[in-house]
Amino acid sequence: MGVKFSDSNRWIQFSLNGANFALASAEEAAGIAPKGAMVVFEVDSPEEARARVPEFGARVVAERDVGDHGRTLAALDPAGNSIQFFCRAARPGEGNR
Repeated sequence: MGVKFSDSNRWIQFSLNGANFALASAEEAAGIAPKGAMVVFEVDSPEEARARVPEFGARVVAERDVGDHGRTLAALDPAGNSIQFFCRAARPGEGNR
């Protein structure tokens, strides 16, 4: 696994066969304190993710602007498992997200 991105001791992201795997500190959990692993889905629109979360019985519990990286949306599923949605910030020439 090659290191794709590292933010001191807060976040490290690896690239593995075209997929990403990351380890994060508790403060990176966008307002929730997950126990164990947390799945993060990359989405094109945080607004669309926010609208669809209740369709699956989950509820949004926090949102976070992570600056030049993008935005995250944290949710809990009916069993209390943490889920995050990440929307990457638009790069110059990509348009708005």
